[in-house]
Parts: sequence; structure tokens; C-alpha cells
Amino acid sequence: MSFKSRIMSDPSRSLASWGNLSLPMCQWQGVVCGLSRRRRGRVVVLDLGELNLLGTITPALGNLTYMRRLNLAQNHFHGALPQELGNLHDLETRQLSNNSIQGQIPPSLSNCTRLVSISLQGNRLQGEIPSEFSSLHNLQLLDLGENRLTGRIPLNIGSLVNLKHLILEFNNMTGEIPTEIGRLENLNELSLGFNQFSGTLPTSLGNLSALTFLSIPANELEGSIPPLQSLLSLNVLELAQNKLEGSIPSFLGNLSSLKYLDFQENALVGQIPESLGSLGLLTTLSLSTNYLSGLIPDVLGNLQALTGLYIDTNKLEGFFPLSMLNLS
Repeated sequence: MSFKSRIMSDPSRSLASWGNLSLPMCQWQGVVCGLSRRRRGRVVVLDLGELNLLGTITPALGNLTYMRRLNLAQNHFHGALPQELGNLHDLETRQLSNNSIQGQIPPSLSNCTRLVSISLQGNRLQGEIPSEFSSLHNLQLLDLGENRLTGRIPLNIGSLVNLKHLILEFNNMTGEIPTEIGRLENLNELSLGFNQFSGTLPTSLGNLSALTFLSIPANELEGSIPPLQSLLSLNVLELAQNKLEGSIPSFLGNLSSLKYLDFQENALVGQIPESLGSLGLLTTLSLSTNYLSGLIPDVLGNLQALTGLYIDTNKLEGFFPLSMLNLS
């Protein structure tokens, strides 16, 4: 009821049943209670996503200590995240994405050591990622994208050994990408684009053999493309709009799962490697706005899945390969 008292607008009357004395609390909309043992009759789920609710989040939610899943996504909640949410020690899923939540991420959230999923994407959160998050050893999803976060990626990020998705894109984060990310052997998705990361790409990224999605565009990264030949499951490799130098490595031709390859707007030199002609699943090849030279390889005509080819604004010469006229 404290939660309801902070709701200023409920256009679909989703909380109309809340407080109805003739209706048990466990039948209120969005409320799910446990059925057995210590959770019997206790709130275990609060599922109020996509209801256009407007208001702030009450600290009293911290009293629902049996709760396993909290979903307030795609509403209009504003104000700060209460530190009392750290009292929800049984919580496994915290879904608060696409609201207008402000302030810093409370370090107390790291007390919820059973957390498997944290999604705070699409809010107005500021400050740094709490280093205390390193204690969340069960965490599989950490999505903090589209906020206003600053500071560096914590060096102890490598402690999150079960992490599968790390999404920090569209923030104002700085510093280098820590080598410790290479310890996240279960990582499927690494999305760090549209920040202000600098330095070189750590060679430890080549250890992430489970990776299918590697996206770090629009930063200030320098140096050459590191050895990534072990990433045989990679579908997306996006390193556009950085300051990368050196040549396009020929090992990319061995990444047979690649569907999207984007290196545009860097400072890459040398020729387009013929090995790229082996990428039979590739749909997009974007190498524009670099300093590539030499001929367009005939073997690009082997890319039968290709729907987009961007090689403009380079120093390429010679003839356009007739083999590419077969790319229907």
C-alpha cells in the first residue's frame, strides 16, 4: 500500500484491486505469492511492467524479503533507487529498464547475492558502477545501457564468472577496457559502444570463446585489432568509429559464424584481405572511411548472403570485380 501511495498516475487502473478488502492480497494485479513452506502467502513476485505507472519507488519494497522477481520495466518511475532494495536477499531478477530513475546505483544492491539478472537500461542513472557488484557471483545479465554513468569499468569485473551479457553502451564511461574482462569465459554479449573508452583493445578479449556479439563502436580506442581467432561463435564484430590502426587481420576469414562486420571510420591501412571471401554467412561488410588501398578482392563475390557492402572513402583502385554482380 505504501507502493500504491506513491503512484501519481495509473491510466489503466492497474492497481484498482490493491487495497480491496474483499480480495486477498495474493490476487491483486501483479502480485504473486508463494504456495509452500516459508514462502506460503508471502509476496514472491511483483510484476508491474508496461503499465504506464507514474511515480517514485517506495523504500518499503525492501520489506518484501521473500521476493524473487521485481519487474517495474517500461513505466514512468522517477526519483532515486531506494537503498532498501538491498534487503531483498532472495531476489533473482531486478527489471527496472526504460523508466526515468535518477541518482546513483546503490552499492547495497550487491547484498542480493542470488541475483541472476539486473536490467536498469534506459534510465537517467549517474555516477559509477559500484565495485561491490563483484560479489554477485550468480549474475548472468548486467544491462546498464542508455544511462548517464561515468567512471571506469571496475577492475574486479572478472569476478562475475557466470556473466553472459554485459551491456554498458550509451553512457559517459571513460578509462581503458580492463584485461580482467577476458576472465568472463561464459560471456555471450559484450556491448560497450558510445562511451569514451580509450587505450587499446585488450588481447584478453581473445579468451572469450563463447562470445557471439562484440560491439564497441564510437569510443576513442587506439592500436591494432587484437588476435580474436578463437571467437569461432562470433556473429557480430563492431568496432566502428574509433582510432584503430594497422591492417585488417586475415584470421577474420576463419570466423565462419560472422554475419556483421563493421570497421568503418577508423585509421586502418593495407589491403582488404582475401580471407574475408570465406565468410559465407556475412550479410554486412562495412570498411568505409579508412585508408585501405589496393584492389577489391574478386573473392568478395563468394559472399552470397551479403546485403550491404560499404567500402567507400578509402584509397582503393583497379576494377570493380565482375564476380560481385552475382550477389543478388
